[in-house]
Amino acid sequence: MPSPGIYKVYGENEYYHIFNRGNNKLIIFRDAQDYKVFLRFFWDLVRQPYHRKVEAVPDIIPLCYCLMPTHFHLLLKQTTKTGITNLMKRLIIKYVMYFNKRYKRIGRLFQSAFKAKHVDDEIYLLHLSRYIHLNPIKIWKKSLAQYSYSSYVNYLRPQSESLVHTEDILSFFKLAQRVSLKQAHSYQSFVEDYQSQGITLEYGYLG
Repeated sequence: MPSPGIYKVYGENEYYHIFNRGNNKLIIFRDAQDYKVFLRFFWDLVRQPYHRKVEAVPDIIPLCYCLMPTHFHLLLKQTTKTGITNLMKRLIIKYVMYFNKRYKRIGRLFQSAFKAKHVDDEIYLLHLSRYIHLNPIKIWKKSLAQYSYSSYVNYLRPQSESLVHTEDILSFFKLAQRVSLKQAHSYQSFVEDYQSQGITLEYGYLG
C-alpha cells in the first residue's frame, strides 16, 4: 500500500519533493561507496528513462538533491505522468539489492517505497531548495559547498554539462523583486545567511 504522503497520480511538468529514510532510522549510507553507488544508480536512471528512448526532453529533470546518513531528499520535475514512479521504483530496488548484498543482510531497508509532496507554487519551490541544501548542517562542520553528496555546489558554480537543472531556482535572483529577495544578493547568501540566523528548517525532516 502507498505510504501517507505519496501521490498516486502525478502531473506532467510538475515539481515534487521526494524523500525517504531508513526503516527505524537505519543508516542507509554507511560510507562514501554507498553514497556514490546510490548517485550512480540515480543518474543512470535519469539518463535512461523507463521504457522510453532518450529524447531531447527527459522524463525527469533533477533540480536539487541531498543524501544524508539516514535519509535522502530529491527535488524533481517530471515531464511525463509516470516519470517519478518509474524512476523511484527502479532506484529503490537497485539500491536495496546492492546494500543487502554488500552488508549480507535481508529485509526492509527503507521506511516506505518513498514519499512525495507536490510543489505547487514558486515560493515553496525556492524555499524547499534551501531546506534541502541546508540538511547537512547538523553533521557537517565545514563549508556546505564541500559536502560531496548534495547539489549545492552546482548552484554556486553552475556547469552546462551537469544534469542538475539550476535555472528554475537561480532565475529568482535575476528578478529578486518578484519574491522579496532584495536582501539576498545571491543564492549562496539566501542559503547561508538563513543558516547563520539559526532558524528552524521546514518542509521535511532531518534525520
